Amino acid sequence: MSTKIHHGYRMADDVDPFALIPQLRDTMGAAGAELVARATATEAARAVDAARLHRPLNDMSPLRHAIDSVRRDWTDRQRHDCDVVFLADHADGRRYALLYDRTAGHAMTGIWEGLGVAEPWSYWNNTDPPDDVDTTEWELRRRTWDRLLGNDPPAARGLTWRLHPAGPPIVLSRDTIIEHLPAERERAAAVALLLVIDDLLGQGLTAPDALTQALLGRDRVADRTEALLGRIEPINADDLTTAPVSARQDTMGP
Repeated sequence: MSTKIHHGYRMADDVDPFALIPQLRDTMGAAGAELVARATATEAARAVDAARLHRPLNDMSPLRHAIDSVRRDWTDRQRHDCDVVFLADHADGRRYALLYDRTAGHAMTGIWEGLGVAEPWSYWNNTDPPDDVDTTEWELRRRTWDRLLGNDPPAARGLTWRLHPAGPPIVLSRDTIIEHLPAERERAAAVALLLVIDDLLGQGLTAPDALTQALLGRDRVADRTEALLGRIEPINADDLTTAPVSARQDTMGP
């Protein structure tokens, strides 16, 4: 049976997980809110730009669309969230942790490791161990994780702390969205991807296949991005709360 624990940690001896939680709330909580604001702004900009340059994504205002999209990402795929599962090994008296980081760029991993409360203590048996871990320690890690987890899900064996237990924070401030809008090239690339997907849908591809082909066809998306750069306009607060009225047809070539 293959065992892969790429996100395991051994806690420092003097760290109490319960005492650590306020620190997690302060550090990860602030960073998590920033990431959600950025994700909301990115999706709001995509809605505004799509309506201006191609077609509306739906009949909602860009801000409402963005909030729903971020919330749906969390509900369906648990994006923008992070769990830490604390486990106690009664055999060696040590505490361990598993980090499940589903935030953009795995931002919470860097914050967690920067706290200095745990050392990486991963284990896998499908490939060779890291060069800096000898066979004795690797076997110790195997036995440790076998004791800690057995055949149960980690949540059944330990204490779980979640970054957003009730869902990601809702960003309603238009000023916050404006502050976090993506750069012009990122905005152009988002619309370019939509244009290419719609081209492929028009050729009879299913939505999943069209998305896959568009993501693989980087040159075509890149060409569309370059063509769109001069057409990206500023976004103001009113743009975020105004529902699209009509779509402008794309007039650019493939």
